[in-house]
Amino acid sequence: MLRTGAGGHQLTEHVRSRRMSAEPSSQSRRGKRLFSLLVAAITTACAALIAPILAMSTAYAAPATAPGDSVYIGRSIGHGGTPLFPIWYGSSPVGEPDSWAYCLENRVSARTNTNGEIADPSGYLGGNLFLQNQSQVYWVLGHGYPALSLEEFRIVTGVPTLSQNDAIEAVQYAIWRYTDLGWDAEWSWSSQDARTAYWYLVNGANAASGAPEVVTASITAPVTAQQGTLIGPFTVHLGTQTGLVHSSGSYPLVHADGTPLASAVVVDGQQLYLDLRGTTAAGSATITLSTQGATMAGQIISVPVNDGAVPTAADHAQTIALVSASIERVSAQVQVQWAAATGTTQIAPQAPKSVETAASGARVD
Repeated sequence: MLRTGAGGHQLTEHVRSRRMSAEPSSQSRRGKRLFSLLVAAITTACAALIAPILAMSTAYAAPATAPGDSVYIGRSIGHGGTPLFPIWYGSSPVGEPDSWAYCLENRVSARTNTNGEIADPSGYLGGNLFLQNQSQVYWVLGHGYPALSLEEFRIVTGVPTLSQNDAIEAVQYAIWRYTDLGWDAEWSWSSQDARTAYWYLVNGANAASGAPEVVTASITAPVTAQQGTLIGPFTVHLGTQTGLVHSSGSYPLVHADGTPLASAVVVDGQQLYLDLRGTTAAGSATITLSTQGATMAGQIISVPVNDGAVPTAADHAQTIALVSASIERVSAQVQVQWAAATGTTQIAPQAPKSVETAASGARVD
């Protein structure tokens, strides 16, 4: 069955026509984000001290734009039928894009190299399912590319070969599933990688059941020094979303039995151990946990059919959704230090030195 909309995108159950792919852009500007938490201790041999104070924080940065502000919409990137639009805050494209945006109306023609106007979702001019499925759309935006870097998106989807254009395709199809289709569907995929990433997003958005996410991240750890080669457990605490975890240096994270983690993706309550087997010299390692999600505060962009006109429900170009304005990104770190066998074990826990949080902007890698 083929459904063809008036806007040039063809919405299908199994087939969609394609155009040539656009060239990828350079890396976008991204907001600085830093979340650091330092806990130090000194031990002997491979005895490690892990402090009990770990970070838990949510972060939300007010959008850099407000309803009524003008933005510039540049030429899209991605496969021809599944666009990702670069956005500049202001009336002209100066420097790298400030953000990125996806299409919310499959059956309405898009305009690029033109100005649009920031709006709240309550000001949405379209007549499809967006407002009905708004929370699922924002779940997709908050857990897809480029809210996640391409490497992070590859990890959470389990697709290490996922290309930039296929990542964009997966996100755009997932959005249209909620805005224009209304049911889980297959599409005319560019690759199996894009299909796998799409189903990750759709299954996740369906499981979220429309509830707003609680975006938190923290790690708890033993409060006393430990002798041995597997140090832990480090317990992961997250909200409703998964997280990504890694350790610095050459010290891997493992399960309690010493087997390696199958993936960097972790869930709430998961316990991890730092593997110091074969280590005799002094050293240190930092364990980092990060997560992100979407709030219901996302902004959209209304676009006129002609430059200078006022877009209306009856007469507007394709509405698009900002990726960055609704994203909360949270990280937590803990540092463990140990010394070589030089004397009595000393315990010297320290309180956090600094805690800084920042919501991320979208980026394209």
